[in-house]
Amino acid sequence: SRDKFSVAQWLPQGGFTLWKATPKLLGTLVQETPSAGDWFCNHCCAFNKEKAWSCQRCLKGKVPSRKIAAEPIRKKVHRCMSCLERHPKYSARCTRCEGAMEYICDFCGAFGRTGDGTVEKVKKEWYCWGCWEKFRQHNRAMANELPSAWFIKDGQVWNWFGVDGRKFRLEFDRRGTLLCDLGSG
Repeated sequence: SRDKFSVAQWLPQGGFTLWKATPKLLGTLVQETPSAGDWFCNHCCAFNKEKAWSCQRCLKGKVPSRKIAAEPIRKKVHRCMSCLERHPKYSARCTRCEGAMEYICDFCGAFGRTGDGTVEKVKKEWYCWGCWEKFRQHNRAMANELPSAWFIKDGQVWNWFGVDGRKFRLEFDRRGTLLCDLGSG
């Protein structure tokens, strides 16, 4: 029996289909791998080259705001209220002058000060109280949807390292969808 590989196809409405591919079939799939600037249709998932203005297969899908290998969105920075020094990571006080900080919520972008939110312990990112409440509601909903063996209290993020040493993230979301560094569905 020949080896087969599992291949996932992300669906535009969420979720994915899984099928097995032989090495030969997998070889034909990867002959035209995406390049920086190429994109996948948000309607039918078809691969499109960077120059295409609409999907070449269904003619309905449009160019997404984020393409393959797009420059990362600039990270929010926190600011000292005294000396205006910018801090890319959370700090309880300004490292330059010990002044009070104005924080930016790492989820919604809202501005706040120390009493308007708190720091997440693992990532050391500051979130406003409104976003913490949304997280608690989401976590309760996930407890009802996921099998108990898969449910992780206070978050549904799984991390792993690839064979090349890169770190990847997989997050279970509602209604059977997944969020992943390699794609969503």
